[in-house]
Amino acid sequence: MQSLAVVAGQFGVWVSVIEPGAVASEFTASATRPGDPGPYAGLLAAYLARTRAVFASAQPAQEAGAAIAGAATSQAYRFRWQTSSQAAAFAGVSLADVDGERVSTLTRTWIS
Repeated sequence: MQSLAVVAGQFGVWVSVIEPGAVASEFTASATRPGDPGPYAGLLAAYLARTRAVFASAQPAQEAGAAIAGAATSQAYRFRWQTSSQAAAFAGVSLADVDGERVSTLTRTWIS
């Protein structure tokens, strides 16, 4: 996307990436699958428990939408737009993580 942004910019087109954090929704209610998850049962249960907790206090959808609308209508160009301080913090970790180890270590805790 970053290389596309430079090319598109030559034609007056701004390319931006919207990076939302968790947005309050019914995601966890529809994230389960019917049937036996087999050897993944424990991992799925841990992930859904963590996700339910995060989504319970997540950014409201209206707030995320307002941030996206603000990015789309801003006169100031930025390549990256995060919709919340939590999203900005995670993006900061991810962008500084050249080999992916910090993000892997962080997200590994989501299933343990």
